[in-house]
Amino acid sequence: LKVSINNQEVKTFPNGSTFVGDLKDGHMWNGEYRYNSYDGTSVTELKDGNIWNGSGTQTYPNGDKYRGEFKEGELTGLVRIFYINGDTYKGGYKNGRHHGQGKYSYSNGDVHEGQYKDGQAHGRGEYTFSNGNKYVGEFNKDKLEGEGIMYFSDGGKAVGEFKNSDIWNGQIYNKNGKLFLDVVKGTKLKRNPSEI
Repeated sequence: LKVSINNQEVKTFPNGSTFVGDLKDGHMWNGEYRYNSYDGTSVTELKDGNIWNGSGTQTYPNGDKYRGEFKEGELTGLVRIFYINGDTYKGGYKNGRHHGQGKYSYSNGDVHEGQYKDGQAHGRGEYTFSNGNKYVGEFNKDKLEGEGIMYFSDGGKAVGEFKNSDIWNGQIYNKNGKLFLDVVKGTKLKRNPSEI
């Protein structure tokens, strides 16, 4: 049902939601969309066909879908993002980037869960690789960097300081828990067999 009040269109949808504002080519363009949500009536403000203020899902021309709270046209706070390549993100969002606590699931099966800053993994987190390896520790600008532990799928592990996503200073243990390599400034040094 569509009616006009004070030069604005009022459109009521079968689910009971309404839109008051300007339509363009039959689509909601500028105005307010009111609908019932789990916590009562929600209002989403639209400007030039995009979500301006309120909660909703925005689909971009490249096919990516962003779901969450919008403030003055910008997605902010806790969001869910569905990328066209199959990746997903759920977590904090600020200034157009992943920010704060979040979980990024890659289409290849890898998953990062932890802190983000300015769109990059930064701070404490966990990265689970699709091959079964798992890193727990510090990240810096999307790289494994700082103190951490890499658990290998065969049961072994690397413990120590990571740099450029590789062990820099520390020890590597085999699947039986025996120390078999020391790592000093990125160089892996075999232990004396008598020490193993």
